[in-house]
Amino acid sequence: MASIRKRTLPSGRVAWLVDYLDAAGKRWAKQFGTKREADAWSVQARSEVAAGTHTHDRDSITVEKAGDLWITRCEAEGLERTTIRGYRQHLDLHIVPRIGATKLSRLTAPAVAAFRD
Repeated sequence: MASIRKRTLPSGRVAWLVDYLDAAGKRWAKQFGTKREADAWSVQARSEVAAGTHTHDRDSITVEKAGDLWITRCEAEGLERTTIRGYRQHLDLHIVPRIGATKLSRLTAPAVAAFRD
C-alpha cells in the first residue's frame, strides 16, 4: 500500500511524499521533487514489495561491502589464492573507485551497463 501527497516545505518549495509499507509492515516515506518521479518510484516500490525484493536504502549495503562479502565467501569455499587475489584486484582497482559507494538498492540495470561500458 502506498500513497502520494503534496507537501509544502517551510522554505516554500513543493515536494511530493510517498508513504508505503514494506513486506514486514514497517512504514517508510520518500520525498521527490516532482509528482512524476514520485509516481514512477511508487509503482516500482509496490511491485518490489509484492515480489518480496524491496530493500529500503537505509537497510541496503554498498557495492564495496557486497564485494567484501563475496571475497569472504570465496575464501570460505576454498578457492585458489590466485583466483581470490584476481577477484580482489578487480574489486579494488575497477569496481570500488567507480561504484563502490553506491547502495545496492540504488543499483539499476542501466547503471551496471554504463559501468560495464
